[in-house]
Amino acid sequence: MRSVKRKLRRHFGATAHRVAVRAHFAWYWLPLTALVALVLGYGAAYMQFAGSQVRGIHQKLADVDARNQVMQFKLVQAERQLQVERAAQANLSRELDSVQAESMRLKEDIGFYQNIFNERRALREIRLHTFKVNKAQGNGDYDYHILIMQAGNHDKVVDGSLTLTLYGTPVGGVEPQAITIQGNANLKQNLSFKYYQQVDGKFSLPVHVKPGYLLLEFVEKGATRANISEKVEIPAQ
Repeated sequence: MRSVKRKLRRHFGATAHRVAVRAHFAWYWLPLTALVALVLGYGAAYMQFAGSQVRGIHQKLADVDARNQVMQFKLVQAERQLQVERAAQANLSRELDSVQAESMRLKEDIGFYQNIFNERRALREIRLHTFKVNKAQGNGDYDYHILIMQAGNHDKVVDGSLTLTLYGTPVGGVEPQAITIQGNANLKQNLSFKYYQQVDGKFSLPVHVKPGYLLLEFVEKGATRANISEKVEIPAQ
Protein backbone atom coordinates (compact mmCIF):
# COMPACT_ATOMS: atom_id res chain seq x y z
CA MET A 1 0.00 0.00 0.00
CA ARG A 2 2.81 2.27 0.88
CA SER A 3 4.48 1.56 -2.41
CA VAL A 4 1.32 2.63 -4.26
CA LYS A 5 1.10 5.88 -2.37
CA ARG A 6 4.75 6.49 -3.04
CA LYS A 7 4.22 6.07 -6.74
CA LEU A 8 1.23 8.41 -6.74
CA ARG A 9 3.24 11.09 -4.94
CA ARG A 10 6.03 10.67 -7.44
CA HIS A 11 3.69 11.35 -10.38
CA PHE A 12 1.22 13.87 -8.95
CA GLY A 13 2.96 15.31 -5.94
CA ALA A 14 5.17 18.37 -5.52
CA THR A 15 8.19 16.42 -6.62
CA ALA A 16 6.51 15.12 -9.84
CA HIS A 17 8.03 16.08 -13.21
CA ARG A 18 6.40 19.14 -14.88
CA VAL A 19 4.94 18.76 -18.38
CA ALA A 20 4.56 21.89 -20.66
CA VAL A 21 1.78 21.89 -23.32
CA ARG A 22 2.64 24.15 -26.24
CA ALA A 23 0.62 24.95 -29.43
CA HIS A 24 2.01 23.92 -32.88
CA PHE A 25 2.06 27.58 -34.13
CA ALA A 26 2.81 30.70 -32.24
CA TRP A 27 -0.18 32.88 -31.36
CA TYR A 28 0.92 35.78 -33.58
CA TRP A 29 0.63 33.56 -36.69
CA LEU A 30 -3.13 33.18 -36.25
CA PRO A 31 -4.12 36.79 -37.21
CA LEU A 32 -1.68 36.70 -40.13
CA THR A 33 -3.15 33.41 -41.33
CA ALA A 34 -6.66 34.81 -41.03
CA LEU A 35 -5.60 37.95 -42.97
CA VAL A 36 -4.04 35.86 -45.73
CA ALA A 37 -7.17 33.70 -45.94
CA LEU A 38 -9.32 36.84 -46.09
CA VAL A 39 -7.17 38.33 -48.86
CA LEU A 40 -7.24 35.08 -50.84
CA GLY A 41 -10.98 34.84 -50.47
CA TYR A 42 -11.46 38.45 -51.56
CA GLY A 43 -9.09 37.91 -54.49
CA ALA A 44 -10.95 34.80 -55.60
CA ALA A 45 -14.28 36.60 -55.35
CA TYR A 46 -12.89 39.61 -57.25
CA MET A 47 -11.41 37.41 -59.97
CA GLN A 48 -14.73 35.66 -60.39
CA PHE A 49 -16.57 38.97 -60.54
CA ALA A 50 -14.00 40.50 -62.90
CA GLY A 51 -14.12 37.41 -65.10
CA SER A 52 -17.88 37.70 -65.43
CA GLN A 53 -17.51 41.42 -66.22
CA VAL A 54 -14.86 40.70 -68.86
CA ARG A 55 -17.02 38.01 -70.42
CA GLY A 56 -19.92 40.47 -70.49
CA ILE A 57 -17.74 43.10 -72.14
CA HIS A 58 -16.46 40.58 -74.71
CA GLN A 59 -20.06 39.60 -75.49
CA LYS A 60 -21.05 43.24 -75.91
CA LEU A 61 -18.04 43.84 -78.17
CA ALA A 62 -19.01 40.81 -80.23
CA ASP A 63 -22.57 42.12 -80.54
CA VAL A 64 -21.33 45.58 -81.52
CA ASP A 65 -18.95 44.07 -84.09
CA ALA A 66 -21.78 41.99 -85.58
CA ARG A 67 -24.01 45.07 -85.82
CA ASN A 68 -21.11 47.01 -87.31
CA GLN A 69 -20.61 44.38 -90.00
CA VAL A 70 -24.32 44.50 -90.82
CA MET A 71 -24.20 48.29 -91.06
CA GLN A 72 -21.08 48.14 -93.26
CA PHE A 73 -22.81 45.68 -95.56
CA LYS A 74 -25.85 47.95 -95.78
CA LEU A 75 -23.56 50.94 -96.38
CA VAL A 76 -21.78 49.15 -99.23
CA GLN A 77 -25.15 48.25 -100.76
CA ALA A 78 -26.32 51.86 -100.42
CA GLU A 79 -23.11 53.16 -102.04
CA ARG A 80 -23.46 50.73 -104.92
CA GLN A 81 -27.09 51.71 -105.37
CA LEU A 82 -26.08 55.37 -105.31
CA GLN A 83 -23.38 54.71 -107.92
CA VAL A 84 -25.91 52.93 -110.13
CA GLU A 85 -28.36 55.81 -109.74
CA ARG A 86 -25.64 58.37 -110.50
CA ALA A 87 -24.56 56.43 -113.60
CA ALA A 88 -28.19 56.16 -114.72
CA GLN A 89 -28.68 59.87 -114.10
CA ALA A 90 -25.51 60.70 -116.04
CA ASN A 91 -26.62 58.50 -118.94
CA LEU A 92 -30.06 60.09 -118.85
CA SER A 93 -28.51 63.56 -118.82
CA ARG A 94 -26.30 62.69 -121.80
CA GLU A 95 -29.26 61.24 -123.67
CA LEU A 96 -31.31 64.34 -122.87
CA ASP A 97 -28.50 66.61 -124.11
CA SER A 98 -28.23 64.50 -127.25
CA VAL A 99 -31.98 64.67 -127.83
CA GLN A 100 -31.98 68.44 -127.28
CA ALA A 101 -29.04 68.88 -129.64
CA GLU A 102 -30.76 66.70 -132.23
CA SER A 103 -33.97 68.68 -131.78
CA MET A 104 -32.12 71.95 -132.28
CA ARG A 105 -30.38 70.56 -135.35
CA LEU A 106 -33.70 69.42 -136.80
CA LYS A 107 -35.23 72.84 -136.13
CA GLU A 108 -32.28 74.47 -137.86
CA ASP A 109 -32.63 72.10 -140.81
CA ILE A 110 -36.36 72.79 -141.06
CA GLY A 111 -35.76 76.54 -140.98
CA PHE A 112 -32.94 76.12 -143.47
CA TYR A 113 -35.07 74.25 -146.02
CA GLN A 114 -38.03 76.53 -145.42
CA ASN A 115 -35.87 79.52 -146.26
CA ILE A 116 -34.52 77.79 -149.36
CA PHE A 117 -37.93 76.92 -150.75
CA ASN A 118 -39.67 80.12 -149.77
CA GLU A 119 -41.02 81.00 -153.22
CA ARG A 120 -42.78 84.10 -151.99
CA ARG A 121 -39.52 85.99 -152.26
CA ALA A 122 -39.33 87.57 -155.67
CA LEU A 123 -35.66 88.42 -155.29
CA ARG A 124 -32.78 86.05 -154.71
CA GLU A 125 -30.90 86.49 -151.44
CA ILE A 126 -27.59 85.04 -150.27
CA ARG A 127 -27.57 84.18 -146.56
CA LEU A 128 -25.12 82.75 -144.03
CA HIS A 129 -26.92 79.93 -142.22
CA THR A 130 -24.07 78.40 -140.17
CA PHE A 131 -20.65 79.70 -139.13
CA LYS A 132 -18.93 77.80 -136.29
CA VAL A 133 -15.35 77.42 -135.04
CA ASN A 134 -14.52 74.49 -132.74
CA LYS A 135 -11.37 73.31 -130.98
CA ALA A 136 -9.66 70.33 -132.60
CA GLN A 137 -7.60 67.63 -130.93
CA GLY A 138 -4.21 69.20 -131.54
CA ASN A 139 -2.92 72.08 -129.45
CA GLY A 140 -3.73 75.31 -131.28
CA ASP A 141 -5.74 73.47 -133.96
CA TYR A 142 -9.29 74.43 -134.91
CA ASP A 143 -11.89 73.43 -137.45
CA TYR A 144 -14.61 75.58 -138.96
CA HIS A 145 -18.01 74.81 -140.47
CA ILE A 146 -19.77 77.14 -142.87
CA LEU A 147 -23.14 76.83 -144.61
CA ILE A 148 -24.22 79.46 -147.15
CA MET A 149 -27.73 79.30 -148.62
CA GLN A 150 -29.61 80.85 -151.50
CA ALA A 151 -33.08 82.00 -150.45
CA GLY A 152 -35.91 83.20 -152.64
CA ASN A 153 -35.57 82.80 -156.39
CA HIS A 154 -33.31 79.88 -157.39
CA ASP A 155 -33.24 80.35 -161.16
CA LYS A 156 -29.57 81.30 -161.15
CA VAL A 157 -26.38 79.63 -159.96
CA VAL A 158 -24.47 81.59 -157.35
CA ASP A 159 -20.82 82.32 -158.20
CA GLY A 160 -18.51 84.11 -155.80
CA SER A 161 -15.47 83.97 -153.58
CA LEU A 162 -15.28 83.10 -149.87
CA THR A 163 -12.49 84.72 -147.82
CA LEU A 164 -11.50 83.78 -144.25
CA THR A 165 -9.17 86.06 -142.27
CA LEU A 166 -7.76 85.00 -138.91
CA TYR A 167 -7.28 87.59 -136.16
CA GLY A 168 -5.28 87.08 -132.99
CA THR A 169 -3.37 89.03 -130.33
CA PRO A 170 0.41 88.43 -130.24
CA VAL A 171 2.33 88.46 -126.96
CA GLY A 172 2.59 92.04 -125.73
CA GLY A 173 -0.15 93.18 -128.11
CA VAL A 174 -3.44 94.81 -127.16
CA GLU A 175 -5.70 94.69 -130.21
CA PRO A 176 -6.23 91.61 -132.43
CA GLN A 177 -4.50 91.77 -135.78
CA ALA A 178 -4.55 89.67 -138.93
CA ILE A 179 -2.54 86.45 -138.61
CA THR A 180 -1.25 84.45 -141.54
CA ILE A 181 -2.96 81.09 -142.13
CA GLN A 182 -0.72 78.34 -143.51
CA GLY A 183 1.67 81.01 -144.80
CA ASN A 184 -1.08 83.06 -146.47
CA ALA A 185 -2.68 86.31 -145.38
CA ASN A 186 -6.09 84.60 -145.58
CA LEU A 187 -7.92 81.61 -147.00
CA LYS A 188 -9.76 82.15 -150.27
CA GLN A 189 -12.06 79.75 -152.04
CA ASN A 190 -14.23 80.20 -155.14
CA LEU A 191 -17.79 78.90 -154.82
CA SER A 192 -20.41 77.99 -157.37
CA PHE A 193 -23.66 76.55 -156.06
CA LYS A 194 -27.42 76.51 -156.24
CA TYR A 195 -29.66 76.31 -153.13
CA TYR A 196 -26.78 75.95 -150.64
CA GLN A 197 -23.04 75.38 -150.21
CA GLN A 198 -21.23 73.78 -147.24
CA VAL A 199 -17.57 74.59 -146.52
CA ASP A 200 -15.48 72.80 -143.85
CA GLY A 201 -11.81 73.23 -143.07
CA LYS A 202 -9.05 73.49 -140.47
CA PHE A 203 -6.50 76.05 -139.37
CA SER A 204 -3.82 76.36 -136.70
CA LEU A 205 -3.25 79.30 -134.39
CA PRO A 206 0.47 80.20 -134.11
CA VAL A 207 2.21 79.66 -130.81
CA HIS A 208 2.16 82.57 -128.34
CA VAL A 209 -0.83 84.15 -130.08
CA LYS A 210 -4.05 84.59 -128.13
CA PRO A 211 -7.23 83.58 -129.99
CA GLY A 212 -9.21 86.41 -131.50
CA TYR A 213 -11.85 85.84 -134.16
CA LEU A 214 -12.29 84.48 -137.66
CA LEU A 215 -13.73 86.90 -140.23
CA LEU A 216 -15.83 85.50 -143.10
CA GLU A 217 -16.57 87.50 -146.25
CA PHE A 218 -18.47 86.30 -149.29
CA VAL A 219 -18.57 88.42 -152.45
CA GLU A 220 -20.79 87.34 -155.32
CA LYS A 221 -19.30 87.63 -158.76
CA GLY A 222 -19.96 91.08 -160.17
CA ALA A 223 -20.91 92.60 -156.77
CA THR A 224 -19.26 95.81 -155.61
CA ARG A 225 -19.37 94.92 -151.92
CA ALA A 226 -19.55 91.80 -149.76
CA ASN A 227 -22.89 90.01 -149.68
CA ILE A 228 -21.94 88.42 -146.33
CA SER A 229 -19.56 89.74 -143.66
CA GLU A 230 -19.57 87.89 -140.35
CA LYS A 231 -17.06 87.07 -137.61
CA VAL A 232 -17.04 84.41 -134.92
CA GLU A 233 -14.97 84.28 -131.74
CA ILE A 234 -12.26 81.62 -131.57
CA PRO A 235 -12.57 79.52 -128.36
CA ALA A 236 -9.54 79.36 -126.10
CA GLN A 237 -7.60 76.09 -125.90
